[in-house]
Amino acid sequence: MSGDWPPCGQCGGIRIEGGDSCLAHAKPGERAAALTQFSESGELDVRGVTISKALLKEIFRAAPHDKDDHLAFSAARFDRATFEGGAWFIGARFEDDASFTDARFEGDAGFDGVTFKRNVWFVGATFEGDALHHKAARFDRATFEGRAEFVGARFAGDASFNQGVKFEGVAGFVGATFEGDAGFDRATFKDASFDRATFEGPFAQFGGARFEGRAGFSFARFKGTVVFNGARFEGDMPVLGPMAVGGRLYLNGVQFASLAQIETETSILTCRRGRFPGGVRFDVRRALVRLDESDLSMPSLLTGPPVSDPAGITGQPKLLSLQGANVAGLALANVNLASCRFAGTHNLDKLRLEADTVFGLSPAVAGWERRQVIAEETAWRAARTRPGERNRWERLPWPEDWEGDMRVPDELSVRIPADEPEVLSPGAIGGLYRALRKGREDAKDVPGAADFYYGEMEMRRHDRGTGTNRWRGRVSRIVLTVYWLVSGYGQRAWRSLAALAVVMAVFAALLRLWGFAGPTSYWKSLLFSFRSTISLTDSSVSLTAWGGLFQACLRLTGPVLLALALLALRERVKR
Repeated sequence: MSGDWPPCGQCGGIRIEGGDSCLAHAKPGERAAALTQFSESGELDVRGVTISKALLKEIFRAAPHDKDDHLAFSAARFDRATFEGGAWFIGARFEDDASFTDARFEGDAGFDGVTFKRNVWFVGATFEGDALHHKAARFDRATFEGRAEFVGARFAGDASFNQGVKFEGVAGFVGATFEGDAGFDRATFKDASFDRATFEGPFAQFGGARFEGRAGFSFARFKGTVVFNGARFEGDMPVLGPMAVGGRLYLNGVQFASLAQIETETSILTCRRGRFPGGVRFDVRRALVRLDESDLSMPSLLTGPPVSDPAGITGQPKLLSLQGANVAGLALANVNLASCRFAGTHNLDKLRLEADTVFGLSPAVAGWERRQVIAEETAWRAARTRPGERNRWERLPWPEDWEGDMRVPDELSVRIPADEPEVLSPGAIGGLYRALRKGREDAKDVPGAADFYYGEMEMRRHDRGTGTNRWRGRVSRIVLTVYWLVSGYGQRAWRSLAALAVVMAVFAALLRLWGFAGPTSYWKSLLFSFRSTISLTDSSVSLTAWGGLFQACLRLTGPVLLALALLALRERVKR
């Protein structure tokens, strides 16, 4: 189909000046004259022309060259042109606008080291190189000094914009389709837009890329894994998303200069050593998330879909690790924390737990005894229980997390072992509970802190201490064990009431046997035991010396157990 130009009589290509045919169908003399004119001016117009390998060689032989013997085009128009073989523009310079709109590259397209001094358009271009045969569209080390438009372009094979490609103007990939791998490692973008782009290959790589202005990925779709390891976002309020990632999303070592927003649905999101000096908002669905060693000291938020969302609880992201991270400014909402590791987290007492944060639950015979537990306690209990009881504690989902080379700086190329993290000692786990408890108490959420307090005391009870602290720890464990039995560390009112009932029953039996001066029934002894517990006296009852001792014990233990029961109730209802 011809365009807005005088068409060739044999095809839809543009006629050469003064002729009736395009460059491909012109007579030898006419073609030679056209190429000589191109050699002198550097201007080439082959819109709609089908360019064979032989014709492209003639064009390159006639093209002017710069001092470094590279092709030099003053202006070039390849709109709707078809390149039947490989199109190798390696090292070429385009001094004026260059247009490849709706061009078709049926073989390799090589633009390595090309410099576009002004604007370039690849709008609607098709790159049909077959990745299975190592064919690709290559723009490695290219420089785009003006606009670079790839709007709606289709890359059937791999697309390579690696090794320091520079986009000094607008880089537009809106609606582009990458059917193979897409590589933008160490690329520099002044203003980049990948909105509504589709990446169908196994990898889309932006490792070490630098985004100086806008970085647009709204409604981009990635069927494979996306790598932003070491990328730098220097513009104002960069937004990654909303984007759908079928594989994993890697943000290790990313740096954002201002408030960032990352919105995605993916299987695994790994952001280790991320730097967010302006804060960040993660809106994540379904993903397993790791934020190890990231700096989240400024106001930040990790949130999943609200419970009212159609995805509901099933759409909640699972946070697996905050180890080594600074969470002074982090808030969590609608996040599953059942498997989250907190060991080594800085400013854990400042972590804010907002609506619908879910922890794991402890096993218990009675449902009301179940409490929220952190993953470190889950792992510790799983390690100490007998093999037959191990299934009572959920095994942590700790998937193999490969961050291999992926053409990123060496300091960001690491391998995380697939093994589960080290099991901490009860003392260390108690410290984590203490920090979480303090955070809840500082937020005036005393009922929310109750389970963390219980976990802290439970770990203290099991902590055997070391060295000279071993004996003191043994005494402390005895005291805490009694405290646990009779009141659940002041958190279980029913235990205190049950203990009070047992104490009254036992002392009623002792009083009946040795406490009264004369014989009496057990029920009268039980009534006297109850009255003594609440410090009521009965002058008509004559007690022996042993009876006086039993009564004194009841007057001591009864009020204490009642006070513990009231304390537990108050902790549950305190505002």
